[in-house]
Amino acid sequence: MTLKRRNTSTYWLMGAALAVVILVGISMAVGLMAKGGIAELKPESTPNGVVQRYLIALDSDHPEDAYNYLSRRLKDACSYQYFRDSTAWLKDQDRRISLAGTKTADDAQEVTVRIRHIYISGGIPFTPVESSYEQRFLLKQTDSKWMFSEPPWPMSYCPGLEPTRFPKPKPALP
Repeated sequence: MTLKRRNTSTYWLMGAALAVVILVGISMAVGLMAKGGIAELKPESTPNGVVQRYLIALDSDHPEDAYNYLSRRLKDACSYQYFRDSTAWLKDQDRRISLAGTKTADDAQEVTVRIRHIYISGGIPFTPVESSYEQRFLLKQTDSKWMFSEPPWPMSYCPGLEPTRFPKPKPALP
């Protein structure tokens, strides 16, 4: 009779362990599906496409590709080493970036993206916390290519460059 009790307890324990494994597997699958993939790649001949490719290059740990989207003026003011160092912190973050809008401003294009950071809070275990904000990028066309004309996020400035303000957007036509 004692032997039979142990077998029943063992089966219960094995069943509970199997249930935990299944639940973990389902939660991982849901997490991977919720993460989503890369949005449709915009043409590189557009300001939106340049911003998208710049952010993908940073996210994929290809800072040299991202650096090539900087205008000659920015590259003269910011060395590649400075650029790489100032964007390195971005690699290990879970974020979602989506296009929020595009405006024509004087001879430039302003592309705005919404950035959502999702992380697990330190207080209550397994509680996701989200913060979001908008980030603007200013691009100008140079030699038929769209290039960043101001230090692009996550870089806040270039040491050898005098900061300028974003131009005022043109009013919408009625």
